[in-house]
Order: sequence, then C-alpha cells, then structure tokens
Amino acid sequence: MISFYTHLLYICTTVQPLAGSAPVRSLDGLLLTDRTKILDRWAEHFRSVLNQQSKFDDKVLLEIPQWPLASDLDDVPTASEIQQAIDQMISGKAPGADGIPAVVFKHCSSHLLPHSVELVELIWTEASVPQDFKNAQIVHIYKRKGD
Repeated sequence: MISFYTHLLYICTTVQPLAGSAPVRSLDGLLLTDRTKILDRWAEHFRSVLNQQSKFDDKVLLEIPQWPLASDLDDVPTASEIQQAIDQMISGKAPGADGIPAVVFKHCSSHLLPHSVELVELIWTEASVPQDFKNAQIVHIYKRKGD
C-alpha cells in the first residue's frame, strides 16, 4: 500500500509548475533547485502541517448533551435519497479523480441512478467503502503572494 507521503510526492512530481510559481526554499531560507531536495522540502512541509499535536480536552465530550439514536440512519439509502444527493451536487466545479463533472451525473441521472443505487447498496451491505472513495488529493495552490 502506498503511504500518504509517497502519494503526495507522486502528485508533486507529476504536476507541472505554473509559470510564475514561487521558488521553494529550505527552512533556513536557501533557494532549492535540486528536484529531490524540493520534493523533500514539500514532504517536510506537509508533515509539519498535517501532524500537529492535538490540544483537545476529552472532558469537553462529557458536556455535550446526548441525543436519542436515530436508528433510521441504519437503513440503506433509497433511490429518492440518492437522486436528491445527485440534484444537490454543485455544477461548474472541478471534477473529482474520476474526471466526471457533476453536470454529467445531473443530466444522466435517469440512466445512472439504478447503477448508483446498486453501488450504494453493495457498499452499505458489505460495510466496506472502496479505498478510492476515501483517498484525498492535496494540491498546493500558489496565490502569487510571496514564498
């Protein structure tokens, strides 16, 4: 299995830099030009950003009022609920990793709905979400505001 950082480095190496992108600098401010050192610096950056120590006090959880369990959430989502989710998708946004924009789901929902329902039911009954659905893609966006 590929680690998160290996996947992140793969993304950094396959994405072409934009014209005018900021130079990558080491922690002590030196300009990095070697591709390996640049990738190591990106990995170092994301490790420091994503691996922060939690300062959460578990006692706060005891102060949250307990609501009754909503057992109807155990039911398999219906076709109308899946259709409602498709209708609520936002058009005009970048597609996900599959490359399929939301507008395709919306306009083709009559053809795709039975397959979507079948997929959701399979995931629900097996209680196992495919890894591709869980994977996240982190993209660093340079905003032209300095390093």
